[in-house]
Amino acid sequence: MAIGERLHQARKPDGLGRRPECARSRRERLEAIDPDWNPAWSVSWQRHYAKARWLISQGATLPELQPGVSLGGDDIGAWLAEQPTVWSALTKGQQERLTELGIWPAARAELTGPVVPAAASRWEINLAAARQFKAREGHLRVPRPHTETVTDTEGRQHHIRLGVFRSNTRSHHKQHKLTPGQSREAHDIGLLT
Repeated sequence: MAIGERLHQARKPDGLGRRPECARSRRERLEAIDPDWNPAWSVSWQRHYAKARWLISQGATLPELQPGVSLGGDDIGAWLAEQPTVWSALTKGQQERLTELGIWPAARAELTGPVVPAAASRWEINLAAARQFKAREGHLRVPRPHTETVTDTEGRQHHIRLGVFRSNTRSHHKQHKLTPGQSREAHDIGLLT
């Protein structure tokens, strides 16, 4: 059985076993390897964070981790650039992990509004708008005529027809027009459900 599949099974209710002493022992062994093996947030967020942490531990600097810097099929640079747009929706634990890496100084914990990199692609801007909507509304059931506004690091506002983007993304996914990375990102934030 693949490790990822086993962890997926372990995260389910009774996934560590039904006998309390066995479950406790297994949980302790997993926590000794990685305290965040079963995070309170999405596994996708944790995977991106772990990859960012590893890149930094290998000597990468934050200015080098721009959109387009990928590891294992995940665009870590784009993910890092998106974190300010969803900062207020992150748990305290997520914010602490990002701050410990030096990604956001403590003074940035209270951001005034969503920001995307000035050089972000249209796809990245649309995803930032979807994340912003989801952070605010708690879902991605976007009415077709809805427009979401995001701001880039140069102060330009982008008015995203988010309902149309969601509809088109779902349609393109069915027609296999999305790249594997786009499909994974869209699925991870809930655009395809």
